[in-house]
Amino acid sequence: MAFLQDTDLPQGIQVVDSLLQAHPQQGAPIVWRPAPEEDTQLEIPEGTHLTLVEILPEAAHVQFSLSIGPGAHLRHIRIIPQGADTQYSAAIGADATLELSTLILGGDSQNRYTLDCYRGSHTALYGLALPTGEQRIGNHIRLYHKEPLGESNQTFKYAVGGAAKAVFDGKIIVEPNAQKTQAYQKNNNILLTPTARVESDPQLEIYADDVRCSHGATVGQLDTAALFYMRSRGIPEPIARRMLLRSFLDEALEGLRNLDWLKGEVEKILDERLLRP
Repeated sequence: MAFLQDTDLPQGIQVVDSLLQAHPQQGAPIVWRPAPEEDTQLEIPEGTHLTLVEILPEAAHVQFSLSIGPGAHLRHIRIIPQGADTQYSAAIGADATLELSTLILGGDSQNRYTLDCYRGSHTALYGLALPTGEQRIGNHIRLYHKEPLGESNQTFKYAVGGAAKAVFDGKIIVEPNAQKTQAYQKNNNILLTPTARVESDPQLEIYADDVRCSHGATVGQLDTAALFYMRSRGIPEPIARRMLLRSFLDEALEGLRNLDWLKGEVEKILDERLLRP
């Protein structure tokens, strides 16, 4: 999958093959193209703000280990192509923030996440996938609230076509010391064909008594009433379907806000995939 050539990037954005080459500046995005098989460790120093766009190659098998220092903020956007298998572990320090977007723009991808969230930390996970044909995709998440006053939100959207299968396996664990935790998790799915399949299993495991936590999942089809209305107004059915699906998926692109150069490229690929039968 060809995605975002270097010549298409705005001026001032660093492009690196290794994070050892990066020279972070507060708030300035870094585009990182890791090798197909790479194990990476990254430490975000206290108080640092960083935006990292990770563009994986096809058939990547990578491990990523992350430590975010107190009060630091990392926005990490992962572009996942065909055949990727990834493992991701993170420790989010006191009052630190992690915004992590997993955009599966190919298929046959399995991604496993282990996140440890400490006092007053904020974690936002966004995920999007559009498998089709015989493709298989999965996101497997274990998020641990270890100390008080942490917040986490997870939003994963799948549009599944053909005879594809999508899995969401997410568990939030609130440990005994993690009082005043607020955690939310949801997985919304649209089946585009009768043979498409979804397995959705959001889970909560709570060992503290002063928390606010919830989770949920939905599986459905496109809104036929909305589709009929749009067609009655002269919008061709393929365009109407694409518009409805784009509206459904849009929430999962929140992690791309203010990155128009990146969001535009992602939306082009979404439109191409959504117009396929």
